[in-house]
Amino acid sequence: MSRHVFLLVAVLMCVAHAAVGAVWYVDKDNASTANGTSWPTAFTSIQLGVDAAANAGGGEVWVAEGTYTSSANQVLNLLSNVTVFGGFAGGETAREQRNWAAHTCVIDGENTRVCVNNGNTTNTVIDGFTIQRGAAVNGAGMHNSQVSSCTVSNCIFTGNHASSGGGGMGNWSGASPSVINVLFYANTAGSMGGAMHNDGSSPVLTNCTCASNSDGIRMVSGAQPIVTNCILWDTQSPIDNGANVSYSDVRADMLGTGNINADPAFVDPANVNFRLQRNSPCIDAGTPSGAPGTDIVGTVRPAGSGVDMGAYEYGPPTSCFTANPEAGVPPMTVQFTDTSTSGTAPNGTNLRRFGVPVAMLDFFELMPVFGEKLVVFRSSFSCSWFASVGS
Repeated sequence: MSRHVFLLVAVLMCVAHAAVGAVWYVDKDNASTANGTSWPTAFTSIQLGVDAAANAGGGEVWVAEGTYTSSANQVLNLLSNVTVFGGFAGGETAREQRNWAAHTCVIDGENTRVCVNNGNTTNTVIDGFTIQRGAAVNGAGMHNSQVSSCTVSNCIFTGNHASSGGGGMGNWSGASPSVINVLFYANTAGSMGGAMHNDGSSPVLTNCTCASNSDGIRMVSGAQPIVTNCILWDTQSPIDNGANVSYSDVRADMLGTGNINADPAFVDPANVNFRLQRNSPCIDAGTPSGAPGTDIVGTVRPAGSGVDMGAYEYGPPTSCFTANPEAGVPPMTVQFTDTSTSGTAPNGTNLRRFGVPVAMLDFFELMPVFGEKLVVFRSSFSCSWFASVGS
């Protein structure tokens, strides 16, 4: 007796944020009338969205995936009471629907201009962007000056160069942003602060990773950053003395509660994978006090018995795959797109096809184990099955 088998799989990574205030939309690929009030009429530049929000007294700017640049001196000039969120596919109706890891938003200075400028503002947020190839004398990736209540979160700073200080980020004149779940890598400075330069400013860094920069976090003129749950693994001057550092892995002996000096065991830093291997000393070594609820790609913290150091939380192997709903009489074939992780990074996108030649398949799951995937079929009675992997 044959029986229909119904398969329905849905996977969604969500980041918990509540959308508030007026929303302005940006999508570089919009070719229709642009007034920024909806996805179909989205602005094509981030700056137009920020300007509109500021003129309306503040609000949110939602940015669809893509690479954004400008012919101005900076790609983006932040304005007071405006929050800018990347990671949208376009079409979302709630901020928690975005996925900045899957829908990458890039602010590209094209080795010509500052990526993000933030001067004389209050209540600004930039969240969910890759900020790359900024060029300036000071503060190439992001230049902060005389700002209050600024948050930079879930961002990657890479390939930015300052001829003087602050390749990735430069903070001046009391600018003390909160920097959360941020990766700084391959940023350079001619003088000091490849990752970050602070002049009379004391930013607060939580669960950040700095590695492969010309040097790390530098301070002058009484700057005193507060650094918690971070990995500072630049070869040259990972951080100057005088910073308040705790529960962090620093490539130098650094006084402070919970600090260590041990190889963080990145998965593959040469290929820009700064996740943690399962033997990393940074796992469960952070403090939950003040830690964000998710990591840079949306993994819930803590994933283990404690919060990890760095931007990436190490998680156990997870099963994550998608398939269109299918119904039929066995034997049948279903095509899956596999994005499972082995606890460090996605194993890749492989097509998997499963067939069931006899009836009564009640449940199945895809389970990766240390990078290998096992298909587990559970049924109410014995049945034969087959599985094959396609490229």
